[in-house]
This record gives sequence, structure tokens and C-alpha cells, in this order.
Amino acid sequence: MTTEFELKLKMLHEQYGNLTLEERKAMKECLKKRYPLTFRKTENLKHDILRLETKRCQLELDPTHYQELAKVEKRVLEKKEAFFKLLNEVKQKESRR
Repeated sequence: MTTEFELKLKMLHEQYGNLTLEERKAMKECLKKRYPLTFRKTENLKHDILRLETKRCQLELDPTHYQELAKVEKRVLEKKEAFFKLLNEVKQKESRR
């Protein structure tokens, strides 16, 4: 399961691209100033992703819970995709300005 998860995660990163450290910092400042509700939404998504990643790591250690691990991995991918889509939308809005 984890190799499939890692492949899908890599595909997500390739699809939406990676931001450099400077771009991430600028994006965070822009979100805070211009889009406070979107900033809160991204922070909530990051918190959910971190919580699910922690649960996924715990389940990885116990091989008897592979079905639950698959469900958690699916939820992690969904949350990460939503997070990347949100950042991509803001990036496109800012590029139009």
C-alpha cells in the first residue's frame, strides 16, 4: 500500500508543482493579507493532513490494520489535493494582478 501511496503523492506534486521556500513565504504573506478566510482554510487543511499523516505512520507500524491504513492514505491524498488546488487557485489569481 505505501508504495502506491508514495507514487500517487509524487504524481500530485508533479501535477501541481513545488514551490520554493521564498515562494511559499510570499504566498503565506499574500494569503494572510488579501485572503484571510482562505488562509484559515489552508491552515485547517495543513492541520488535518498532519493529523492524518501521524495516524498513517502509526498504522504502518502495525501490519494487521492494512485496510484502515488504505482508508487513511486515501484521505491524506484527498486532503493534499484539496490543499494544492487551493494554493494553485490563489497563485493564478495573484498572477492576474
